[in-house]
Amino acid sequence: MNEKTLYRRNADVLAAQVDDELVMTSMQAGNYYGIGGIGLLVWGQLAEPRSVDELVDAVVADYDVERGQCASDLAGFVEELVSLNLIESV
Repeated sequence: MNEKTLYRRNADVLAAQVDDELVMTSMQAGNYYGIGGIGLLVWGQLAEPRSVDELVDAVVADYDVERGQCASDLAGFVEELVSLNLIESV
């Protein structure tokens, strides 16, 4: 994964916020997913193409987290979202 690669939401994913959680369904796979916490911020950022570096900037600006740890955690989270086809590289 390159920190400069841009990612965005997969257009085939339907999402709605329910209380403090985002509930998503993949129309392709027919699966349901839920994310909360920082995942909500990341999903909001991915309305437009963003790099992992840009996502880290957004999280560090809003949360008290060390940049290196944030970058490591977000890289894994982005990889998981890609593997589930919830987001895609552009």
